[in-house]
Amino acid sequence: MAAALVAACATASTEDHMFEHFERAGEIQSALIRGDLEGARPAARRLAEDEGAEGLPSWSEPYRATFSEEAGTVAAAESLDDAVAGAARLYRSCGACHQAVPGGPRFTVGDEAPPDVDPVAHMGRHLWAVDRMWAGLVGPSEESWARGLAALQDDPLKAEDLPGGTAREEDVEEMAELLHREAYRATQASNWNDRTEAYGRILASCAGCHVERPFN
Repeated sequence: MAAALVAACATASTEDHMFEHFERAGEIQSALIRGDLEGARPAARRLAEDEGAEGLPSWSEPYRATFSEEAGTVAAAESLDDAVAGAARLYRSCGACHQAVPGGPRFTVGDEAPPDVDPVAHMGRHLWAVDRMWAGLVGPSEESWARGLAALQDDPLKAEDLPGGTAREEDVEEMAELLHREAYRATQASNWNDRTEAYGRILASCAGCHVERPFN
């Protein structure tokens, strides 16, 4: 995850626990973007167990319960769609807890989206954008969400822009257009619950395309 995390004042053990969450949550997103459900399970199981949470304040228990439940949903998911929806809710639970903490952690967007100069850069721009939307949910961060969503407003790739692969040309174009339709739809989401669903749909469209055209 490239977005910078600025931690709140906390004990060293609490900070370590939160960074553990941060890293495992990022691993889940990276695996699901690739369409790799099995790759997402280990980190999800780790988060569902939530070991070392005993020292966290009692007021965080409802948030942690939701967090563990949704991590368990990802770990046990029978389909990518179920895993992606659970992951989106997992990230929202992080943001809800962070909102409840005065001076809680926040994300800053320290770099610019890669320029859209060729198909490889276009996909890098997608990754940058989804990463920022992820940080927007987890932070939560209005700036990060908006910057990520703006980077998905480019024209979708056409089949002729891509090297040969396993998908039919019309499938490539349909999946690319779906992502951009979902990005536009996400601009209408005005609250974090709606944004959670929008992020899930965008992540699902990434995963679906990459299952069809596997990463090398």
